[in-house]
Amino acid sequence: WCSSYTVFGRKVRFRSPENILEEIRRAKADFGVDSVYFVDDTFTVNTKWVEAICDKLIAGDLKGLKWACQARVNTVTPALLAKMKAAGCVQLDFGVESGSQKILDILKKDTTIPQIKAAFAVAKRAGLQVFASVIVGTPGETKEDVMMTLRLLKELEPDYTDIFYATPYPGTRLYEIAKEMN
Repeated sequence: WCSSYTVFGRKVRFRSPENILEEIRRAKADFGVDSVYFVDDTFTVNTKWVEAICDKLIAGDLKGLKWACQARVNTVTPALLAKMKAAGCVQLDFGVESGSQKILDILKKDTTIPQIKAAFAVAKRAGLQVFASVIVGTPGETKEDVMMTLRLLKELEPDYTDIFYATPYPGTRLYEIAKEMN
């Protein structure tokens, strides 16, 4: 399953909002960039940091920049998403992973089905597009678990969905489960 921590470690390092915006300015000047996707699976984990970026986007010379990011469902609030929308955010990508709490627990996702539903509702009310990423084939997953995921996706009505096969990358918990199960 998720291998980012095996590459980057479990610490989060935040670049300053000024540094990030300067990089975007350079990309805009040098390459004509008019939109940005923040590839950061913990983008919304530090509310004050996200708000600082948003404040600078709203007030500065990059006003009007469109952007999207990845977010955890247990880190978004109506106030944060309203500010992100005002700062040009157009889409949030959520790692839903499964509609089965059993599978979320096996994956050690530390999220719940109610949190997933609430995050999608809040994002939609803020006027953001939402993206759902799900995984099928987790060890222990049954047909009923897959059907729960499909029912959850129908209820969430994401604008976009990606479905991935569970892949036991070396160094991940899923890899250890696969080895234990031979």
